[in-house]
Amino acid sequence: MKVRHFGNTANNAFHNVLLLEKYAGVQSEYPIRMFGLDHALSAPAWEGVEFDVPSADWVAKPDWAPYPSAVVVNSDYADLPVPSTETVEPAPAPDDAQGGGIVAAVRSRVFGPLRGKAWAQPAVELRDRWMLAKRPTLSEPRDAINVVYGSPSLLDMQLSKTVRRTVCFEHGTLRWIVDGHRRDRAFRDAYRDQVRRAAHLWVTNLDPRTLELAEDIAPGRWSALPHPFTPDARVPFAESPRREALLRATRAERLVLLPSSQNWAADHDKGSNKALSAFVELRRAGLDVGLVAVAWGHQVDEAKEFLRKAGVDAHVTWVLPLARFSLQRMIADVDVVWDQFGLDAFGGLALRVVEQGTPLVSRGLTPLAEGLIGGPVPWRTAASKDEIVRETTSVLDEMAHRGRDAVVLETRARYRGWLFERHSPTLTAEIQRDLYRGILEGDASAGAMAPDEWARRVTTSGSETESVQ
Repeated sequence: MKVRHFGNTANNAFHNVLLLEKYAGVQSEYPIRMFGLDHALSAPAWEGVEFDVPSADWVAKPDWAPYPSAVVVNSDYADLPVPSTETVEPAPAPDDAQGGGIVAAVRSRVFGPLRGKAWAQPAVELRDRWMLAKRPTLSEPRDAINVVYGSPSLLDMQLSKTVRRTVCFEHGTLRWIVDGHRRDRAFRDAYRDQVRRAAHLWVTNLDPRTLELAEDIAPGRWSALPHPFTPDARVPFAESPRREALLRATRAERLVLLPSSQNWAADHDKGSNKALSAFVELRRAGLDVGLVAVAWGHQVDEAKEFLRKAGVDAHVTWVLPLARFSLQRMIADVDVVWDQFGLDAFGGLALRVVEQGTPLVSRGLTPLAEGLIGGPVPWRTAASKDEIVRETTSVLDEMAHRGRDAVVLETRARYRGWLFERHSPTLTAEIQRDLYRGILEGDASAGAMAPDEWARRVTTSGSETESVQ
């Protein structure tokens, strides 16, 4: 058995390649086909190499040449362009993943200026549907499973009308089908059709909207799946001297980190504005706390102006976007981390906090979603400004009475116990292996794995805590 990976939304494919091989003995075919998706957050090096981001603009159009180890990792696992062919040659993409060159050219040069013009919407949509109809069909080798991640593949390929060995992997992307911009309707319809045709749908974002869409589009053919996650033996990191520098920069005694992007528009709501309002309330309540925020997102300027008008900007320090290991080193230097407060779901960022073991305040899951994963999340849950203030105050008060180290060590033990027992990479790998094996063996019911298969297995999968600490 082998698995072919198409797309790499939020590095799910990269982690899936690693954990399928290590924890279930399932080999993957290289490279991961990226379809021109060169955003830094989707490059394997973002998760696999330790480096500092040079600027916020670099993230959207990264130049990896100054980071040789990143070039190697990207080239080893994905078909990303290689900046220096003198040292590393890019792996060729398979024939069935090559399409889209002419289509992309027509889209950008001929119709690109029309995109966003309300009066031109019918013509733009007609153009989009014409392009989508010209896509090549993804082949299905008899001995392999295709895994299609998110929607980056839409311009380059389509699934056949009789899909047998291709599954879709959701990462917050189902909501786009119904909540995305009107101008993208043709692509949203194509993505719905892609999910509808797939032999199975893996769902990682367990908010009510996503679960409703999963059952509507792929009834009886979807399952909740832990986010692909590969632990690192270097984590948890120790506190560094940078903590003292951050305390001086924020003129505070305690630190809160807000690593999520500054986005709170209706179609991309991280709930960051709730977190900013909570910080203002904490300062007004007399808590000597500083905020470390990441200067990333559509509302960064608005966020800075809000904090300035509230009179708390002197207690805020802004940092550049943080790749995985830089993020976890930063997490080690603060007292509390805030993730996102927009959706009843969690993603890879929360898992990085949990792996490090610093107290986390973030959105939780609904009872329905908890039932799919076998219980509640281990962190302090909050959905409103007042709840963020309450839970953060509770952590800081506990640190004042018991000491920061004691609280962090206790939290770390609880978080990592949950991570390796209830969000186990072995569990993630074995659930996939069993489904893929059934599909390849021709089991007609293989694609009908129960939505709560994760919860059914979680009590018997055992703990892996000792093997990774």
